[in-house]
Amino acid sequence: MERYLATFAQVTHCLWDTALAPREALELALRGSARMQCERGHPKGCMVALGVMSAPSPELTALTAPLTRSRAHTRAGIRACVDRAIAKGDLRPRTDPAALAFVFDSFLLGLTTLARDGKTFKAMDAAIQQVMVVWDAHAG
Repeated sequence: MERYLATFAQVTHCLWDTALAPREALELALRGSARMQCERGHPKGCMVALGVMSAPSPELTALTAPLTRSRAHTRAGIRACVDRAIAKGDLRPRTDPAALAFVFDSFLLGLTTLARDGKTFKAMDAAIQQVMVVWDAHAG
């Protein structure tokens, strides 16, 4: 788990890169994650997302705590992109930042089951293009 978090899970660190425009950072994270989950040599799906299934009872949650923290960090990164975009005027001020961040977080987590179901990066990439329309609908 530690090795996965130190390697593959780093694909979403672009969310925290303030040199990137917020929309660009988000789209880069989504595409990078989708590409990684479909690569040869990588287990299909995202282990950070799938790991939640490894602790079905409260007494086992300590085992997956690092994965929970990783998901929370990614979720916060998505929210940071939304907040930065609102502050910069890229998104309308009346945008609900929590709701918009949840849209993209849930989409990102959903890529895992698509990868497990054998969907291709090409299909996921097309879906990413569509979900970014949600961002554009809130453009300032």
